[in-house]
Amino acid sequence: MDTRMTPVMLAIEFLRREDKPLTPAQYLSKLQQLTLEFADLQGLTTRELREEISYARQLGIH
Repeated sequence: MDTRMTPVMLAIEFLRREDKPLTPAQYLSKLQQLTLEFADLQGLTTRELREEISYARQLGIH
């Protein structure tokens, strides 16, 4: 059994925890955007991922 999380699975899980209600159109738009972002993140090397996390901390996101 494959237990790796796909970008779509990560995006759905992220949206499931969203506090504000979304219309179906907003949900699909956000799902597509998050899927692309998670796919990009999964393609990063360890060093690139550390740089992304560091940058997010500087912005106060992480």
